[in-house]
Amino acid sequence: LRDKQALAYTANAFYDAVREPGALIFYLGTAPENAARTEEALGKEIVAGFAVEPEILGGAGDDIITDLGGDPPARTDPDEPFIQLVMKTSEEVYEMPMQLVPMVGGSGPSYPFVHDLKLPVATAGLGYPDTRAHAPNENIRIDLYLKHAQHMARLIKEFAR
Repeated sequence: LRDKQALAYTANAFYDAVREPGALIFYLGTAPENAARTEEALGKEIVAGFAVEPEILGGAGDDIITDLGGDPPARTDPDEPFIQLVMKTSEEVYEMPMQLVPMVGGSGPSYPFVHDLKLPVATAGLGYPDTRAHAPNENIRIDLYLKHAQHMARLIKEFAR
């Protein structure tokens, strides 16, 4: 839905065992004008991917998507010099190239900076495959936290030049 249909700028899923009898939660960040199309497409993906009957997704009038508010998506061109500096300083600290994902959800608000102030925005996360972002048991690794701090210090130093 994100990569092929461009209906969402971020996509995530997690299992919430706290809710009875448990809930598999799909999180999609989308623009309000795409909500109906996104809900329909997500329903089709769930039916196809999990071999469930369409009725399991809710009865008449039930929404499977809840608007949690937020800002519109924002995107900075990957060739922007600031993005290149973030990537260069990252590689110096992590000793491997940074993964560049042009559209991803993250800490905001990015939209006013990109669209109103015309400033580039980069989100240099410190996650790893088992970080469980936005789940009740979200976590970070201390070693990655310390490397992230080194990366931010190096970025500030280079940006000041």
